[in-house]
Amino acid sequence: ILVQQLLELAIEHIEAAVRYVHSNSGLWPNALILNRLKYRDLRQCTQIRERIVASGAGSPAKASDITPAMLASIFDLDMVLIAGGDKDSATEGQATKIASVWGDYAMVAKVATTNDIREPCVARTFHWGENGSQIGGAIKQYREEAIHSDIYEVSHEVDEVVMYTECAHLIGGI
Repeated sequence: ILVQQLLELAIEHIEAAVRYVHSNSGLWPNALILNRLKYRDLRQCTQIRERIVASGAGSPAKASDITPAMLASIFDLDMVLIAGGDKDSATEGQATKIASVWGDYAMVAKVATTNDIREPCVARTFHWGENGSQIGGAIKQYREEAIHSDIYEVSHEVDEVVMYTECAHLIGGI
């Protein structure tokens, strides 16, 4: 029951974050970003299921029927992005402890939907392709006989730049 109450509280936090981003930036956010574990948690929430049915976004019989698009619909956002990055959070020499890069956080944000740099958004990824770099990485392989090995070089020249912090709000403890 406590988990259910926390999830219902998370729903209220998401709506509050949407309003907060709008009041700070004048822009309505279009995305909820959360890790896969929190996404799976939201799919278990009775209130989420009831909202999906009431909004006409679908009628899920089980948690796996709930899609990111359904969640976006009930939160009145264009998209729900599921972050899949995990890391080993154990200290060196200790047993592996897998944790999400996002932890117990979610973000409501205005994300870019076009390649136009003038479009206001929280951040952008810039790619530099002058040296043969490609989006997703360019792999070059060659043999180095001096060390009896094949060498693989990956060229992926990108940089992430935060543009407008006002276009996002981080929600903790969900």
